[in-house]
Amino acid sequence: MDIKIRRAGSGLIVETAKYRYAIDKASGVSADYHIISHAHSDHLPRNALGKLVASRETYELAVKKGIKMGRLVENIDNITLIDSGHILGSKAALIEDRILYTGDLNIRSRLFLEGFRPREAEILIIEATYGDPKYKFDSFNELAKSANSLIMELLRKNINVLAIGYSLGKAQILTQLLDWYNNLYVSNSVYKYNEAYRKLGVKLNSRYERWNQDVEEPFILIAHSTNKDAKDAIMRYDAIPIYFTGWAVSRSWEDRIGIGLSDHSDFYDLMRVIDRVNPSKIYTIYGQKVRFAKILRSLGYDAESI
Repeated sequence: MDIKIRRAGSGLIVETAKYRYAIDKASGVSADYHIISHAHSDHLPRNALGKLVASRETYELAVKKGIKMGRLVENIDNITLIDSGHILGSKAALIEDRILYTGDLNIRSRLFLEGFRPREAEILIIEATYGDPKYKFDSFNELAKSANSLIMELLRKNINVLAIGYSLGKAQILTQLLDWYNNLYVSNSVYKYNEAYRKLGVKLNSRYERWNQDVEEPFILIAHSTNKDAKDAIMRYDAIPIYFTGWAVSRSWEDRIGIGLSDHSDFYDLMRVIDRVNPSKIYTIYGQKVRFAKILRSLGYDAESI
C-alpha cells in the first residue's frame, strides 16, 4: 500500500505518495499539512508541524484557550473538511479522496449542532471512545426529557442542581437545554466559552448568569466537575451533581446520578459510520481502540488499532 499511517506523539502521521499529513496532537516530525480536528486540549498540538488546516471555529476556540496558532490555509484541493458533530467547529478530514479521519464524532444532531454525515473512503481512521457494544445511548430527545424531568423534581424540592459537563462543548449544549429555568448559572470557564460561541454565530440563550457569591436558590449551575465553582456549589449549597456523560450508562456509575448524553457516538452509531464509509481498511484510534478493532475483525473487517 502506498499509504503509511502511524502514531506521532498523541496524534497521527499519514504519508501518501504526494504529501505528509500531521493530525491533531502529532509531534516530533515535520509535515506538509497539519490537520486539527477540534479545539479540545487532547487534540491540540503545541505547534503546527506544517500548513495549518482547521475550521475557523476551531482556530478561534484554540486561541481562546491560549494556544498559539499559525495562519490557516483554506481551500486545499487535497483535504476536504466535513462537520463531525462533536463540538462547534469539529471536523473530519477526507484526505486525497481516499482516507477519512473522523476525529471525535457524533452522527446525532443536537440543538445547534448537525450530526456527522460521513463519505465513502478506501481507508477509515475512526475514533473508538465507546467502541464496545455495552455502550448504547438513548436518543437526544429522550435524554433531554429525562434530564429536565429529574432536574425539575429536584428543584421542586428546593434542591440545588450541579449540571456537570466539559466547559467546552457539553456545557453549551446544557446551557441551551436548561434555558427554561430562571436561576441558571454557569461557571466562569463555561461563561468564557459561551461568549465565544455567541461571537461565532451560535444563538445561545441569555437567561443565565456567571457564578458569583450572591445566587438565588434553588439554582442550576453548569460547570466541569473539577472546577472550583462546582466545588463551591457542593460545599456551600449542598448542590446535587448530575453528570452528563456517555460513561453514565456503565455499571460503574451506579453510585452517581448520570445522564448518558455524550458528544461522541455510541458503539452502534460507530458501526453505522463504518457501513456508510464502506472502507477496505479500518484503523481504530483513541479510547477502546483495541477492543473495537478486535470486534471489527470478528465481523469480517480488515481492522487494526493504532
